[in-house]
Amino acid sequence: CGCVCASPGEVLLCRGPVVDLYLGQLEQVERLRGAAEVSVIFFYAPWCAHSIAARHEVQEVARRLVKQVQFVAVNCWWSQGKCRKQKSFYQYPVIHLFYKR
Repeated sequence: CGCVCASPGEVLLCRGPVVDLYLGQLEQVERLRGAAEVSVIFFYAPWCAHSIAARHEVQEVARRLVKQVQFVAVNCWWSQGKCRKQKSFYQYPVIHLFYKR
């Protein structure tokens, strides 16, 4: 993707069908999750080598499943974001799958 992930305003997943909430907006996660039958939420830290390495796989899977699954990436490292304030992850990335019954 060519993104440089050095600051909270720079996105980790800059292109494709993944919605990147780079300011840690958890309220938007709930809205997007509620609108989809199946959702994958990718919580990341922009400095994390594992998050950066996983982004390509997340983008590829999102491209293949664009009509079936809502993919959302959330920067949980930005200090002013709700994700950082409300979640306590010990490592990144963290991937959650939600299925609406």
